Amino acid sequence: MSERTFPHGHMVLGADGILRVFLDFTGEETEALAVEALTIVRQLTAGRPVPLLVDLRGGGTHSRAARKAYASATDLFSAQALLFGSPLTEMIAGLFLRLFSDEIPTRVFRDEDEAVAFLSTFVLPRQEDAP
Repeated sequence: MSERTFPHGHMVLGADGILRVFLDFTGEETEALAVEALTIVRQLTAGRPVPLLVDLRGGGTHSRAARKAYASATDLFSAQALLFGSPLTEMIAGLFLRLFSDEIPTRVFRDEDEAVAFLSTFVLPRQEDAP
């Protein structure tokens, strides 16, 4: 398991191969913060596509430029699950759903266990596990 903290939350790459991002900020995420988060994703995953679980329940909003930065990085993810808990985070999840649904499998959840079950079908074998 690898874990990194960044200015607006933290992320954990679990032994199950799923990258979990927990947002913890108020206000609006900027493009610079999104780019920083994507840099950390590349470091944690060595650029290998992984399933992504984004917990939006503790975060604020995302600027259009931040959403665009994430939308341009679909090569980093094999699938995406978005967790929401309030009407605001459901709205944010809906924006991300529209951005990503054509590029990678993306679904919105209220229940983390259901999200993990969905993502577990998209874990790619590690290079050392490949034939």
